[in-house]
Amino acid sequence: RLWNGLSGRCLHVFDGHHDWVTALAFSVDGTSLATCSNDCTVRVWNPMTGKKVGVYQEHKADVNCLAFSGSLLASSSQDRSVRIVDVNAHAVMHCLSGHRDNVPFVGYIGGHHDQAYALGDPSATAVLISCCDDQIIRLWDIHTGDLLESLLGHKAGILAWDATEDAELLATADKSGAVFIWKLNDKKSRRRDSCAIL
Repeated sequence: RLWNGLSGRCLHVFDGHHDWVTALAFSVDGTSLATCSNDCTVRVWNPMTGKKVGVYQEHKADVNCLAFSGSLLASSSQDRSVRIVDVNAHAVMHCLSGHRDNVPFVGYIGGHHDQAYALGDPSATAVLISCCDDQIIRLWDIHTGDLLESLLGHKAGILAWDATEDAELLATADKSGAVFIWKLNDKKSRRRDSCAIL
């Protein structure tokens, strides 16, 4: 459901998923709303009209998380993959494989891509992060689908992550209670023996 935050009135009901809806995300410009579900689908809606504009059925298991960068929508799943689709072109761009377990979280690193998108550059950020229950954090180029780097060191599945707006620092937390701080601009600090462990 989409609500008016001031009046509390329900504006639209987005009906179509056949199981739990696990995550949702607005595009930066607000013209698209994406939802994902345990029915293995990702659906894209027009939030102004409530109409469905796309359905993506590439995942083979529950879909966990969504993230937009411009018109590129990333989704992660229990099928051990991340998919990137272009919602404007209605096209699947990449399947990011290599994860050895469930991928609960996906997102984009670099806080300036929202502002750059507003200025007309939808490809301002090119790095996507996937956090996996196989204890590995992976960084990807969203335009080529290439794996840029795997960050090793966690001894349990990754539960949360965040990065500074300038993409200098990345924090990751796992199920054992450990929090790692990685300096993304310093290759040496991305080794487990030299990153900060809280």
